[in-house]
Parts: sequence; C-alpha cells; structure tokens
Amino acid sequence: MRQNLSQAVAAKLREAVGSGEFPVGSKLPPERELTVRYGVGRNTLREAVQSLVSQGIFDVRPGRGTTVLAVDGRQALEQQSLAHLLADTAIDDLYEFRMLLETEAAARAAERAGETERSAVSQALHRYEVAASAGDDPYLRDVEFHAAIADASMNSAYAAALSAVSNTLVAVRRATDEVPGAVERACIEHQAIADAIQEGNVEGARAAMVMHIQTARRTLHQARAEQPTDR
Repeated sequence: MRQNLSQAVAAKLREAVGSGEFPVGSKLPPERELTVRYGVGRNTLREAVQSLVSQGIFDVRPGRGTTVLAVDGRQALEQQSLAHLLADTAIDDLYEFRMLLETEAAARAAERAGETERSAVSQALHRYEVAASAGDDPYLRDVEFHAAIADASMNSAYAAALSAVSNTLVAVRRATDEVPGAVERACIEHQAIADAIQEGNVEGARAAMVMHIQTARRTLHQARAEQPTDR
C-alpha cells in the first residue's frame, strides 16, 4: 500500500517539475513542507524522492538538500549516462569534442561578438561567480557561461552542438564536486576566457579555453580516481 502511495507522490513531484513549479536547478522545499502538502509520512516521501533520484530527475546531497536535475525522461537518461562518461575512453571522447568545438567557439566569439554578445558573456560569468561564492550549485551556471560563448561566436551550429550535450555536461561537472579547488580554478579560467573575448583577442581566447578544458579533463579523471570502489 505504501509503495503505491509513494508512487503517487513521485508522480505529483514529477508533475510539479514538469510544470516549472520546481524548475531545473532549484531546491525542493523542506521535507516537512512536502509531507504536509502531500499528506504523507517522511518514509513515504523519501521513497518517492529516491525513485526520482534513480531516474536522474533529482539529486540528493547531505547538507545541501534535493536539487532538480531534469524535467523529462530524455533528460533523465542523459543524466544516467554519467556512469558511462566516467570511463577513461568516454572522458577522452567528451573532452576531445569540447576541445574541437569550444576552443574555436571562443576564438570566433573574440573575433565576431558585438556589444550585446560580450555583455551576455560577462553576465553569465557573473552569475556563475555568484553561485560559486555562495556555495550554491554552480554547474548550471557553468553551462550557461559556455553557452553564452557559443552564442557569441555567431555560429548557430556551435550553439546547437553544445546545447545537445548540455545536460550531460552538468552531470559531468557535478562529478567533480568533491575535488578541492575545482570551482575556484574554474572561476579564474572563466575570467581569463571572458577577458580575452572582451578584448577581441582571438588567440588569447583560444588559448584560455584550451587551458580550461585541459584542466577540466584532469579534474574529472581525478574525481574518478578518488571514487570509492566496491570491495
């Protein structure tokens, strides 16, 4: 009986996510509020939340609450691809893709971006820095920063290609959450990329993005190496 009830609560939570009441990147309300809202006990609510965690829709971190990761099944499947992406060859494939795409997007942004596009890059960087300094989840803001650069390249194919893997990139970035200094390094590297774009420095933007992607790749390998293994 409780299983059916938890399934019903999970369906209501999924509806709330789909309607935008609980948007992607937001935190769920406190557990006490949700138990009152749905008229269930804590155990039933936790079962419902856990079922959506297993589908890649929610992420639960001790001390940080529950974060909405995805809206629909397609996005959830992309989140569930994280385990595959933590394989060495898949990491290399992903970062080869990023190196080919994002280094040239940054260079073209420095060359072609107008005032509107440069402002959008600066604003996206600011949102990332605010999230990082507040100890909030900065990874959606990270993807937004890179998307702003792709848009600033004035090449719609760059923007579309990056958008196609955006949910996967959020999941991969979250995998580095426990690596000391990862977010701080990213802030410094993002600033260097943004500065080069603002200055119209094509080679500087390309070089800064190369350095950033190389660092991100090493950080992800480090996160994978530090994962506990089953014994």
